[in-house]
Amino acid sequence: MSKSVPLILPENFSWDEQAQKVIKPLNPDGTPQAPAETMKVIESSLRIILGINGKVGVICIVGPARSGKSYLVSKVLDGAADSFELGGNMDAQTFGIWIGTRTIPGKDCTLIILDTEGIDHHGGSGRRDNALYALSVLLSSYLIYNSTGVPRAGDLDKMHFILKLCDTIKSQDENCLDFKTFFPHFLWVLRDCFLTPTIGGNPVTALEYLREVVLKAEPTTYGPEYQARCTRNMMRQIIMSSFATTDCESLPLPDSSPDRLRCIAAYETQLESPDFLPAVTRIASKIRDKGGEAKRPWRFGQVVTGPVLAALVPELVQILNDPSKNVPVANLWDNVSRNLWNKQYSISMDKYEAELQDLKQHFPMPAEQLLHKETLLSKRIQQEMTAAVLSGDEHICKEFLDKFRNDTAVYDETNELVGGVFHQFSRENEIMSEATCKKILSTLFAPIKQKLES
Repeated sequence: MSKSVPLILPENFSWDEQAQKVIKPLNPDGTPQAPAETMKVIESSLRIILGINGKVGVICIVGPARSGKSYLVSKVLDGAADSFELGGNMDAQTFGIWIGTRTIPGKDCTLIILDTEGIDHHGGSGRRDNALYALSVLLSSYLIYNSTGVPRAGDLDKMHFILKLCDTIKSQDENCLDFKTFFPHFLWVLRDCFLTPTIGGNPVTALEYLREVVLKAEPTTYGPEYQARCTRNMMRQIIMSSFATTDCESLPLPDSSPDRLRCIAAYETQLESPDFLPAVTRIASKIRDKGGEAKRPWRFGQVVTGPVLAALVPELVQILNDPSKNVPVANLWDNVSRNLWNKQYSISMDKYEAELQDLKQHFPMPAEQLLHKETLLSKRIQQEMTAAVLSGDEHICKEFLDKFRNDTAVYDETNELVGGVFHQFSRENEIMSEATCKKILSTLFAPIKQKLES
């Protein structure tokens, strides 16, 4: 199996799991079709996420096309140079969102790594860019923005998807204004930097330069650039105030040879820059360390597990495929949590009834003994339900546990069993008990009856 597979692809693309390759449709003249603006989830890749039962963290990289994103997250995943496929020409290599097929341990969770289609490549779509990057923000616990050279105003323009996402969430849920509580940590990686960042002629760190220069508000006097500057200033404010933390790192240009840059995985040990590989190793280690925390939920008390994240992905893709829709953060989480509980409820009810059926082979039994066994069974299955879902939504948890108790055994005000699945089983035990008692009485009374008749 490949080290990475597509989690989300343009809707007109397909994934051949056996051949481990993306199938791009052709036009009647034999040329490849452009990627569709809408997206779809690759169900086979969701199994990677579904296999994580506990808390999950998501490290995701975004940024302009052909800027070395796949190389960096490959280093984060397993230290290799090409765990996520690299490209050596001007065409985009990654379409949609790809996921590493292996996970790595985090501080209190299991980490998955996502690589995202680049912004503004010639086969791309502004609509799909917005949707993919909104997905990246909402799914990730640690977001990396990867760009080349010194940060410019254009880089902030390319991040307008964050502003759009914040606006859609605000318009849907006015109570969901503190993005810092659920937005990911943010790291800006500056690639191919050979200039020393300075402020007032004094050398500073990349982070200091980011905060004091790049993210410092521009003057907004009226003029041709007024609206663009206002938008960029809003982007600056969002980056500083909405992400959990903001950080910045820089990487030097690895080599001056175009051939070696095109095939960097093959020439890693022969690169001109002695500082590049150590810097990459240090940053990859930092990302694994700082990004090693579980994804924070959208509301206090919730827990993001593998099944929860796997349920969120198709829900978000469906919403973001329609640009007219907002992102209903609060309702979406409730829907996903409720669907998970519904599924687990059906599994638990089937198990409950199957184990009650197993008890039938011991019928008839004393009513007190049957009630004791059912009480133990009910408690165990309720505990298994809660552990299996682990969503942290107390009101939904209570709703489904109450439903389970009401559907299995209903008692009246005198504590007499009057309904539910167990009521039927209890009646069958009573009927069999009555029949057995009649049979025993009949056997015992037979000699007496015979004597009386004679």
